[in-house]
Amino acid sequence: MRGLNEIVPVADVFCSGLGAIERLEGGCLRLYFYVTQAAYDGEASEKLVVAKLVVPATAVPDALLRLIAVGGDNLTKAIPLAPEMTH
Repeated sequence: MRGLNEIVPVADVFCSGLGAIERLEGGCLRLYFYVTQAAYDGEASEKLVVAKLVVPATAVPDALLRLIAVGGDNLTKAIPLAPEMTH
């Protein structure tokens, strides 16, 4: 993680998935991350929001390329153009 400084501890948050993306004013997006857990009624599972990140929309392409680069075969199968995008 060259070039990143964590001057105060920042807690990790486990997420099962990305549940929604909201477009905000000023060219930003709000990303809603969730975990899945069994519902209290025992019949179904539910998605609980555990983190919301606000990022500039212009940061998304670079973030996707970085995810593809570290995601390996799972992401390259899900995104057919991934190998060409990372070279």
